[in-house]
Amino acid sequence: MKKILFLFAFVFLVFISTQSASAANCSTSINGTNIGIDTSHECVGMKGYAWGADNTNGQLGGIGWVSFSDSSTTKKYNVDFDRDTWELKGYAYSENYGYIRFGGFTDSEVPSGQTSCVSNPKNANSNSSCNAHLIQNSNGGYELVGYARLCYVFNKQDCTGGYKSETERGGYDGWIGLTGSSFGVNYYTGTNEFKGFAWGGGNNDSSNSNYAQGIGWVKMDPTGGGVSCIVSAGKDCISDNEKPIVTLVADIPNPKYNQNVTLTWDISGVTSCDEIIVTSSPNNSNWTTTNPIITNLNGQQYIGQILTTTTFGIACRVDNEWGNAGAVVSPTRFKPVLTLDATNSISYGGDVELTYTVRNNPFSCDAKLYNTNESNITPVWQGTVTGNGDETSTQTVPTIDIQTNVTTSGIITWRLDCTDTTPNPDPTGSATDTTTVIVPAPVMTFSVKDRGTSSPTTITCTNTGVEITYSIDPTTVYPNSCIVSSGTGYYTDSDWYYNSPTDKTSIIADGSNHTINTGSVSQTGNLLYGFKCLQVDQVAYWAQAKNLSHSCTGGSLEVTPGRTCYEPGETVSIGYKGSGIESGTCKGGFDNPTPTSLLNPDIATTYRYAEIRANSFTTPPINHSYTVASCKETDFPNNTPLSKTVNFDIKASCPACTDKCDPQCSNYNPNRCVSPKFKEQ
Repeated sequence: MKKILFLFAFVFLVFISTQSASAANCSTSINGTNIGIDTSHECVGMKGYAWGADNTNGQLGGIGWVSFSDSSTTKKYNVDFDRDTWELKGYAYSENYGYIRFGGFTDSEVPSGQTSCVSNPKNANSNSSCNAHLIQNSNGGYELVGYARLCYVFNKQDCTGGYKSETERGGYDGWIGLTGSSFGVNYYTGTNEFKGFAWGGGNNDSSNSNYAQGIGWVKMDPTGGGVSCIVSAGKDCISDNEKPIVTLVADIPNPKYNQNVTLTWDISGVTSCDEIIVTSSPNNSNWTTTNPIITNLNGQQYIGQILTTTTFGIACRVDNEWGNAGAVVSPTRFKPVLTLDATNSISYGGDVELTYTVRNNPFSCDAKLYNTNESNITPVWQGTVTGNGDETSTQTVPTIDIQTNVTTSGIITWRLDCTDTTPNPDPTGSATDTTTVIVPAPVMTFSVKDRGTSSPTTITCTNTGVEITYSIDPTTVYPNSCIVSSGTGYYTDSDWYYNSPTDKTSIIADGSNHTINTGSVSQTGNLLYGFKCLQVDQVAYWAQAKNLSHSCTGGSLEVTPGRTCYEPGETVSIGYKGSGIESGTCKGGFDNPTPTSLLNPDIATTYRYAEIRANSFTTPPINHSYTVASCKETDFPNNTPLSKTVNFDIKASCPACTDKCDPQCSNYNPNRCVSPKFKEQ
């Protein structure tokens, strides 16, 4: 273990060279770093050196010299003796392994294998009886019991941060025992000396396998060294020497920004101080030992305005005894209290008026107004609200006129923040209110008519086009967003028809009537003309529509059965013909209202026939049909295709009639009747 520790010694010393350890809960000694902070305990500093052998059981790398106080001006470490609790507190320093901690341990940190420690009769409220402390034995002498701990085994130099790796510390946990069955440390009040040995880990039996798995023996009174308390001649750690009693008070502990602070101090119990030290954090130029007045045992010192929380301290030394006191001055922070009232509702693009009040703002605050609906939140207005020195009064603030320039409709939430500017930008007060933005519906008119007849409902067959008339209020629509359509629909952008030039800018929105004339219309049926505009906030389209009926025909279709009744075994014959019909468009079929097969033969101006044997039909039923459909007109292909259906019966016996020209009769004589089939043969 010692070889491993020794290898890291140099690196560790470099690391801690800029660090500082301080005593825990007790440091009124000048050697401490807490002057002006803790006055709850009377402590004396410790001094001198202990020694840990560099050669233990033939292994080099012991703890070496251990210093109990830093004699340099930096005062990076020290160990104090607390006269109230008889505990040692703070940090000593090993030349080879760095800081050794005294005090501040809890019972949960009891060293491995140690189930209890010697209780401290002077400090029943101690966190742990394992902390290093003096006890008085039955012989009237004093023994040092408990533990210290080598911080090198931890990741941080103050014995925190968890253990280093097993390789680095060799299993050693850092505990240094101060009393045991074969070792111990005594304190002698007559000479003010600590004498004896502490044991730094492992087993103290040289025959044990764990022997010297730590730093080994630590001698408290080595040749050329020795550990004692810093007291006057004839005094000791335990005896109460003359001690300065120091008080320090700020006349205004929580000043406002414009108030000046004065410190008053008093040092009693002594006739003079061998040394007076004052401190301030952060540094205050009016509280320094170079100020002659502070060398007196009592007095007042003007500090002035305090802009941030500052801790002041003063300490007096008589011989080796120190007394100290501290005072904390924390400026009063003011959190502005705001109200905000915004216009309840406005038309899109209108102005919003906001009024607000600020209270608890005696000096000033920086005000910023935000439209929280905007994705990029930047102030839409900002300014400074100057206070009148009275936090209870309310500032009168002029009304703010805000041009909204809102890009969306709905409810705007305004937030006003005002941040206290003195003594530091500190608390921020806020208030909110809402404004409803009313978006107008597009105002537009729209009409259509036949250009020749001026009919608003019907287009003639021989028309010259449609006249579309519109007007748009430009304040109610988004610029260049209006479109006119003609034809069958206007429900998607692909349906819209633009008059030349074919872009939205050709639709003029100026409040006046404008006309668009289309070319002649060939499509027949119920035609839909539409008009739509985007509302000003670009959220939705508003549309109007008009219908014009265009009826025009140029084709005809005839379908005739040879007879209206057929008996099984007979041939059913259906005649069809047409004019003005596009070739190859007609479809026909028996008992199918929507036939899918093209007519064969194709339709012509003279009769063609579709024939089928009557017994090809399944009976019942007896009622059957033949349909010709999907016939497009040659001149008006956009018209609804022509179609026609005829019915006939298939019966076991068709009725006999006296009128032989009735196709329903069984004695029907086509030779003497005008029949579609025979008339043209």
